Amino acid sequence: MSSNRIVALAGCLVATVVRIAPVYAAPVNLPFSENFQSVAPSADAAADYPAFTASGPAQTRTVDAAGVLRFGAANNPPASQFFTVTPAGYAAGSELVINIDMGFDGQPGFGATALRLGANTMLFHPGYNGPPGAFRVEGTGGFGNSDMVWVPPLGVLNHVEIHSFPSGLFNIKVTDGSNPSNVFTTSFTNPASYGGEIGPSAIGAAAAIFDNLSIQAVPEPSTIVTGLAGMVGLCFCGWRRGRCRDSN
Repeated sequence: MSSNRIVALAGCLVATVVRIAPVYAAPVNLPFSENFQSVAPSADAAADYPAFTASGPAQTRTVDAAGVLRFGAANNPPASQFFTVTPAGYAAGSELVINIDMGFDGQPGFGATALRLGANTMLFHPGYNGPPGAFRVEGTGGFGNSDMVWVPPLGVLNHVEIHSFPSGLFNIKVTDGSNPSNVFTTSFTNPASYGGEIGPSAIGAAAAIFDNLSIQAVPEPSTIVTGLAGMVGLCFCGWRRGRCRDSN
């Protein structure tokens, strides 16, 4: 590994050490979606998109004319920043489905695109090849930099889909925004992160880009079955009352 790559990766790792704990975000009822089109361009996304809570070092959070959220220039030393919401208004035991497009257009290895997931942060390094993509999950139940097999391209919005379960299991799928045949899947488990804050983050030199965040709740099967059983019962009672009236 070249010396400049070692420095780059070290810089990103330092971001983990000096990370500033976020202020927990205000609740938003599900389903929730934001495509950052309502105020585009925006010179201050924290002011123009008040559903989100911004925390971390003082850096710019802007939205360009195309409706892409952009985190600002590098800071020294590198640290993390967050732009999050907390899901609310969903049935207990629901599966949460999170979708977002995310990427990075800074210097490879000097920062990452990231997503806050409760007490965890998942991230990967577009343009970085040692290991390819260097995908990791910070926090309890997470893991270190891992090989994605393919290298996410710089300046491209890659699609991320996450299924979060009450058990604390998070199933993650990353699809290359420039070549959908490139797919990376992984998972981690942390019960403390289910139902926690969710939102765009940046690790290290902040040049992360985001679009099309959505969060929805899918009721657990037992809840659906109970609801259907109740509907069947009501229909049966109505049918019985109708028959009784017919027989009189």
